[in-house]
Amino acid sequence: MQAPGKEREYTTRWRSVNVKRSTSTLFWLLWMFPNLSGTMTPHPRPVMINHRSAWLSGFYLVNLVCMPFLVYLTEVSPLAIVHRQNQPPFPLAPALTHALAQQYVAQFQILYNVTTLPRNTGYVYDRDRVVDVMRTVVSPSDCANPSTLLNGILGVAYFTPDAKSAVLSCVCGNTTTVDVRRAWRLNLIVAPSSTNALWIVPGNDLNGHMGASYTVYYLFVPDKLSAPWLIAKFVYRGLLSVAILGLALRGYYRHIRQLRTDLTRFPLQPPTTNGNAIVRYDVVVGEPSCLIMSSPWVCLAFVADIIASTEYMGQSCLRLCQTQNLIYFGMAMVYLGRLVWCAYGTLAAHNAVRKRWKWTALSSPVDSTQVVVLVYFVGGFLTFVQALWPALISVYTWLFCLDSIEAFDAPDRRLVAMNIALVIFVYLLTICGTPYIVTAGTQLTRRLFPRGVGYSCRKVRHSVSQQRVGGSRRRSPARSPDSTNSATLAVLRPPALLTPNDTKGYIRQWFCPIQGSVACVGGSMYQLFHAHPGVFQVQGTINQTASDCFVCGYDKSDVLVEVVCVSLVSQVDLTPHKHDSRDVVTYLSRSIDSIGCGTTTVRNNPLTEFAVGRLVVGGRRDDGGSGAPSIELRRGANNSAWIM
Repeated sequence: MQAPGKEREYTTRWRSVNVKRSTSTLFWLLWMFPNLSGTMTPHPRPVMINHRSAWLSGFYLVNLVCMPFLVYLTEVSPLAIVHRQNQPPFPLAPALTHALAQQYVAQFQILYNVTTLPRNTGYVYDRDRVVDVMRTVVSPSDCANPSTLLNGILGVAYFTPDAKSAVLSCVCGNTTTVDVRRAWRLNLIVAPSSTNALWIVPGNDLNGHMGASYTVYYLFVPDKLSAPWLIAKFVYRGLLSVAILGLALRGYYRHIRQLRTDLTRFPLQPPTTNGNAIVRYDVVVGEPSCLIMSSPWVCLAFVADIIASTEYMGQSCLRLCQTQNLIYFGMAMVYLGRLVWCAYGTLAAHNAVRKRWKWTALSSPVDSTQVVVLVYFVGGFLTFVQALWPALISVYTWLFCLDSIEAFDAPDRRLVAMNIALVIFVYLLTICGTPYIVTAGTQLTRRLFPRGVGYSCRKVRHSVSQQRVGGSRRRSPARSPDSTNSATLAVLRPPALLTPNDTKGYIRQWFCPIQGSVACVGGSMYQLFHAHPGVFQVQGTINQTASDCFVCGYDKSDVLVEVVCVSLVSQVDLTPHKHDSRDVVTYLSRSIDSIGCGTTTVRNNPLTEFAVGRLVVGGRRDDGGSGAPSIELRRGANNSAWIM
């Protein structure tokens, strides 16, 4: 009997919780211990979330949520004070003429010269005015190879053809430095992107020595710095960040909470015959990055932000052409790394097309981490290499000049504006092709280095095991899986899980090791996907295994008894499909044969005895007992969002 006045307490394995505390504590209890809000079992099974996996998952989540704001390592924030006069609102800008260009250059020459810039520094970033200043010393002795002379000038990739000719005429000819002074604008179709300025002074301004040399000054000035435009972009990125957080919580973490709740009341599998009953579970959780990257709307939002900030893309490419300031070199690589969303958008579009037209060009889903690494390589290192290749610089100049504007008031036919839309398109098209390079490289690597190491697994189980799931609880003689109206269905259970097929899986395996020599089971849907890669898989272009969780069951002696991989059932296409069932079932187990062709379906039937659902193989019961095989989805308790 309970003593009078003594409060009733629910005691768990790791702490005692008083249910008559304040209201705030009650809400906390309902979140951490959902059993308290429903029917309490006499002895709820303790379920713990692996702390290391939780920290790792949280790190990935924070990275996703903060990703829209990482651009402010390079871009101007709306709180910054830019020391510019008469900054026009975007997309308005005064038309650049020859006379206005000369005024710009005259003002720049006063601000940036040998007395205002540090010595022996070729690259300087003026944070107050948001101007990149590049200085290059050239000598007439280099005129024997004009292409090498021009290619050594910092920022030459953005020069107009007449600017290149003017530099060569000044250094190698008899023209004066006044003829070199010019400015031009880079536009994205009609919207201004950046203003560029160029002039030459005699002597070496880097060390202050006069001699037979010249110093080429080149300035890159990003446009679109009006306060309303900066605030609008900041609000847009804030909404995108909130949307990412909402998708992660709604599409993943709430299912983690449900899994933890169901495991306290329901087992994963039937009791074992050796008497080792499961008394507690430890869950190694995954992370939602793959779900966010597969969202077409998130990818489209990032691509729109990238196109709206082309001036900083050009600034980053410019910073990769120099190695004097490695800090800005690294910041440029980080900024261009966000172009990976163009690659993710390509994969999302590819997935939509393959589902619509029932085809696939990817032999297996792409590892998103490998795509990121390749984008950093293409956008960073290859951009630096391209700046050292004169022939490629000429190609970019030609693309710039396809849509250009000449100054009507200039004595010569010099350009005052160039359209960068075609160059941006070619550059982004290269980034969009990186996933297919990863796919080709992965297939080649798998052929050269086949995998065969298990994820903390030592034993191997059969692909298909007979197990009673759902239906009547009355005992009946077991029948073969291919018999008509079979009461015992064949549960799809693949062999022990192979080595993780994605980089994040390797990281989780190293950071959250599972100690024990038991077989890892589960992941049955991947067998189904492998049999028909273009049919049952909802997302067939981006690897989704990072969202899987590993549930470890321990007995009363705290000995690991089982390790089960559970996956989100949302990854399985529940739409019925007509295909050759013999191919599917034969792939899953060679013991099931001579079944014939039928309709391969994924049905949605309840399975309330277990915490997670299952895929089962059995005869169809709605066709008069024909026995044509079907693959059925049996959901777990409480309509579980997980499947083993």
